[in-house]
Amino acid sequence: MICRRLFGTEMLQRGFRSAVAALVLIAANSASAQVYFSEDFEGLDLQPPEMEAIPDDNPRDNVWSPTGPAGWTVDNSQTPVGGMTEWRGWNFVDPIWWNEVAGQDRANFATDIQGFVVAVADGDEWDDAPHDPGNMLTLLSTPSIPLTGISNGTSLEFNTSWRPESPQIGTISASFDGGAPVEILRYESNDLLEDGSPNPFYQSDLNDFGGNDVSVAVDIPTGAQDVVFTWSYSGGNNWWWAIDNIGFGDYFEDFEEVELGTNVMEGRANALPFDPDAVFTHEGPTGWTVDNDGVPFIDEDGIGVTEWKGWSFADKNFWALVAGDQNRTFFTKGEGTVAIADPDEWDDAGSPRQFGEFYNTLMSSPAFDITGAEAGSLTLTLDSSWRPECCDDNDGTNDQTAVISVSYDGGTTYSEVLRFESNEASDFYHPDAENETLAIALNNPAGATSAMLRFDLLNAGNDWWWAIDNLLVSGGAGGLRGDFNNDGILDASDINALTAAAAAGGNAAEFDLTGDNLVDASDIAEWIHADDIFKSYIGDANLDKEFNTSDLVTLFSAGTYENGAAAVWTTGDFTGDGLFTTSDLVAALSDGGYENGPRAAVSAVPEPASVVLTLLGACGALGMIRRRTK
Repeated sequence: MICRRLFGTEMLQRGFRSAVAALVLIAANSASAQVYFSEDFEGLDLQPPEMEAIPDDNPRDNVWSPTGPAGWTVDNSQTPVGGMTEWRGWNFVDPIWWNEVAGQDRANFATDIQGFVVAVADGDEWDDAPHDPGNMLTLLSTPSIPLTGISNGTSLEFNTSWRPESPQIGTISASFDGGAPVEILRYESNDLLEDGSPNPFYQSDLNDFGGNDVSVAVDIPTGAQDVVFTWSYSGGNNWWWAIDNIGFGDYFEDFEEVELGTNVMEGRANALPFDPDAVFTHEGPTGWTVDNDGVPFIDEDGIGVTEWKGWSFADKNFWALVAGDQNRTFFTKGEGTVAIADPDEWDDAGSPRQFGEFYNTLMSSPAFDITGAEAGSLTLTLDSSWRPECCDDNDGTNDQTAVISVSYDGGTTYSEVLRFESNEASDFYHPDAENETLAIALNNPAGATSAMLRFDLLNAGNDWWWAIDNLLVSGGAGGLRGDFNNDGILDASDINALTAAAAAGGNAAEFDLTGDNLVDASDIAEWIHADDIFKSYIGDANLDKEFNTSDLVTLFSAGTYENGAAAVWTTGDFTGDGLFTTSDLVAALSDGGYENGPRAAVSAVPEPASVVLTLLGACGALGMIRRRTK
């Protein structure tokens, strides 16, 4: 299992990860920078859902079959032996289960439109187990369809989910009266040809929520009596092609009569990752207030989804599940209960934005004491998930906007310190940033003794969301502990500087976090473990606050393992000796964080250090690991 996860795509994280900044929750040490205010929204009394329905994590025990409906055939004769059993060639699967075991936006094809069974060719998942050399080439063919009464130009129609990556190719061909196949549709994954010109067969993502409708006009030869359509998929560790609801003339197939069986190699998801009776509340922490006067129909039942009328405080996993994900799970920096303003989900009941008014919700913190803070010294840090949308509701006047502002000494006016807008033409445009840490200067005036923060989501229609967590206001006379370059952010530059200092010797006082007059592995452990610095695990090479397979990708892609090359934290040196060796892997696995999620949520028994040696011995040469762009 570990080998499969190491070399397969569960480990090889996708392109969206490149957009996520390697930042962390910033905290301050009272001995250096004063902490004036913090809030992580944990401990709230969450209530059961009111309008949102929590779906069964899998409605049936039978989830997969290699055998299609009567008359349909799958030809895997050109697919290498091996790979994941459930994904070798075209297969017929429960789309909920498919997403459950593979994720990465496959949920977009798991809707009522698709029902309980779809046909899937998934080279990405197939490649998660060892197989003979070569890529998958698999053919899915309909039974012979009579052409009686079907006119020339009749369209072959189906729903599809296609996600490209070179060299993945998908085609459809038609064979009339048993003759040679004629290609009628072709999808390729390269947008450019070798000479740099546009590829006329390139097909970008067809993976919208609910699936895409495809219609292909078929040129029927004169006198033809029947036709067989064949979907061909070729690819390796790329992505997928899924289809459903095939129609041609009077012929229709939705695969719902396929008898599914139990899974063979793929696992099953655990139970719901939250208590279904404690998922949301509109009551914030003590002293927090929400002003929803700008939310249309706030007091009317059935117009606007109750859970998302204005700012809500909800379990992060519940939010992502009932909303169909759509990148909400990217918010890995958020933990447990987070604050959410989600006009996309709000508009799902009665479509309140269609009446010409937009969603405007304001959330305010209590006043907090800042007595003694030097002028201009305060910084607000928080974890944020933002997905913008604009200009497509109510004559294009919507422009989802996020604002943070601050008021001092009980004043009634607020000063804006951050603005995100969704219109790309705006100077304040902020693109997708579903998982980032923000560090914002609060510009506190001299002599101020109290402050209040306000978080506004404004001018939104059926747009996307803003969610926040882990708020902290710090400053005063000192800097952040562990922020060695004094840029106000704890990140790779700081931990890399620390590991380099440990390797260099010299015991510079600025890096001595433990106060023992040494700079060594204990200081590295203090930086990564301490609640007031990073609160993560040894092994978290990419600094996303978890130690998992994505960190192993980061490490082995760096090319510093056991070859004498100089290393720092992000390239494998967890012990401060300047190298990436087996001892670093032992240190990481011994720390107990592997695949256990964020440090604050750990409850599992630590994995023994001997697993590292087992992993290396069982998986063979580390050079097998391929660098991926996903």
